[in-house]
Amino acid sequence: MIFPLLKNRLLISIVVICYNMKEEVLNTLFSLSQEYQLDIKKEEYEIIVIDNGSKLKHRLQEKDWKDIDANIKYYYIDDAKSSPVEALNYGVSLTKGKIIGLMIDGARMLSPGVLSNVKEVFSNNKEILVTVPNWHIGPDLQNKSVLNGYSKVVERNLLNENNCFVDGYNLFSISTLAASCQYGCFMPFSESNALFMYNKAFKKLNGFDKKFNLPGGGLVNLDFYTRALCYHDDKITVLFGEGNFHQLHGGIASNASGDDQKDKISLWREQYKKIRSSEYRVPKQKMIYYGAIQKEVIPYLKLSAQKYMEFYDERK
Repeated sequence: MIFPLLKNRLLISIVVICYNMKEEVLNTLFSLSQEYQLDIKKEEYEIIVIDNGSKLKHRLQEKDWKDIDANIKYYYIDDAKSSPVEALNYGVSLTKGKIIGLMIDGARMLSPGVLSNVKEVFSNNKEILVTVPNWHIGPDLQNKSVLNGYSKVVERNLLNENNCFVDGYNLFSISTLAASCQYGCFMPFSESNALFMYNKAFKKLNGFDKKFNLPGGGLVNLDFYTRALCYHDDKITVLFGEGNFHQLHGGIASNASGDDQKDKISLWREQYKKIRSSEYRVPKQKMIYYGAIQKEVIPYLKLSAQKYMEFYDERK
């Protein structure tokens, strides 16, 4: 399906933020390419990469993505802040598509049906939010698996041995549901690292809040996700047969562990409470589920359905 009067025109602008993650963001860009994404034309979407001050060895050159079949534009921020908030808002200001995709963490590979599903969902709706569930590549949450020998080398081998660059749905077979989405898509989850909305809706929400100025942004992604859900209310769609998959890169949040992680979470929650005058709570809006289901996803849907039934029984 296509948008009326928009045939052969740009529809989707995806903003990808990166910092010191050259290998991982190139994997992300490949997962957004024509070679990887299904049933969408190259001219229908653009990718805006904002490098939030990476060190020299991690910066991208045009030659790095020359073999990736996608419309990629790369911008480097010299005076970058430690929080990605301003970088993301800046990236959105450069977009030309009616729909924007927000990827605050550039180390996220997307499964092959994300963009075609986004296009289909928006073709039938005037005001909608599309969210994609979160995963960690590897045998466990990465802040735990790194304590047991998991590394970037192990992950690279895992991706190659399971042909994840040939068939992106194999990512489900080597990944674990992220902590933000630990009970699967049928239960409430706290954020999405692949979130799609109309550009005009982003502007009405005033983008990401610059008051979240801690390194990594603190709870800014959770804050924006909560506000976006409230704004769209009953028009929230989950692509329950798709996913975004976090790669190991030494990030502020996903790869912290032990007391370090506890201290960071405590600091983030304190800042959230100061900004919003309330404790952070996972949003619980009702969801619409859309898309095809691949066999690799079925075990996780069963798990999530069981958790939902347990939750439903407890409420009786």
